[in-house]
Amino acid sequence: DPLAIEAKHEFFRQLGELLLDPHVWALFALREDYLAPLDPYADQVPTHLKNSFRLDLLRRDAARDTITGTAAEGGREADPAAVDKLVRDLATMKVQQPDGTFVKQTGLYVEPLQLQVVCRGLWEQMPEDDLRIDLEDIEKFGDVTDALSNYYSGEVGRIAGEDVRVERAIREWCGDRLITPNGIRCQVLRG
Repeated sequence: DPLAIEAKHEFFRQLGELLLDPHVWALFALREDYLAPLDPYADQVPTHLKNSFRLDLLRRDAARDTITGTAAEGGREADPAAVDKLVRDLATMKVQQPDGTFVKQTGLYVEPLQLQVVCRGLWEQMPEDDLRIDLEDIEKFGDVTDALSNYYSGEVGRIAGEDVRVERAIREWCGDRLITPNGIRCQVLRG
């Protein structure tokens, strides 16, 4: 509630009191645009919220390293061409043009959650004795759209408890509230 100023001050007063105990630590993870609104309450916390660390978005080169390193830890070798294709696919996004149309372009960043979902699906679908991730594996098991769709379907089904009416309601809510008419994700206020 943006008008609950007294409640916010009370929360931070209690938090500050708790954090005076040297055995109690707190870590806050939040979007950068939510950091400045905390300034009015910073004096109530022992550190004045001055200790911060900015996590940058996951760049494509870091995504490549993550895929290659994770595969190596799991005993698989990742073909550089296959990794490049997967990273390029993960970084592809729809960009709206001045005329309102959308074109696909390769962005600078990869969504970590999408990277995890796609790589997990790839890993689970590949035969256990296939110790090299190559272009054929990416095309067969690493399609980004398929991996995200399968994950979405599986999670919605799990949440719905196999009740088709509940599953339909969840899918309709997601389609109506989380996706714009142009097919782009949008944010929704909790409520």
